[in-house]
Amino acid sequence: MRSFLLFIIIVTRCCSVAHAAQEPSSEQLTLDVDRNTALLQKDPDNPHYLNALGFAYYKLDRLPAAIDALNRCIKTDPRHAVAHNNLGATHLRLKEYEKAEALFRKALELEPRYVKAAYNLAVSLFRQKRYKDAYQAYKAAGRIDRDYVHDRFEGSTAREQIKDEMRKDPDNEAWKGLSEEQPR
Repeated sequence: MRSFLLFIIIVTRCCSVAHAAQEPSSEQLTLDVDRNTALLQKDPDNPHYLNALGFAYYKLDRLPAAIDALNRCIKTDPRHAVAHNNLGATHLRLKEYEKAEALFRKALELEPRYVKAAYNLAVSLFRQKRYKDAYQAYKAAGRIDRDYVHDRFEGSTAREQIKDEMRKDPDNEAWKGLSEEQPR
């Protein structure tokens, strides 16, 4: 339990005040799908429209369609960091954590200060039970944008998941390593 508390203190210490995010409604997302589909009929290889279409599909939980649109976007523009992140988020939702990790790392290679990709990388590492790596990734994301990381962490079920993982495996070496590390 001590390592969990230390982990939370360290992550929270990297962060500050939260900001509320407003999610688009399913009606708005459906309109986005329709609008971007129409725009793609006129300009079928436009990466902006492909990414927006993929993201709307992702938010609507139409994951195969999201993967298709985002893969088309990346094929059209391999340097589109946001599309790599969005495709990674889709694979994360599908519990394909290694694929997600690779895509988040690619997004960060293209745009090193892309906090969403940095945070998502931490989540993918956590889901792979690579806790020490996840902790380091959370810290790196916090150095990019403490407020964003704080908001996401506080708005998630991360605390409960960490507690559950610690109860399942209290002797895990990664937890021990975290408990030895001191907050800065």
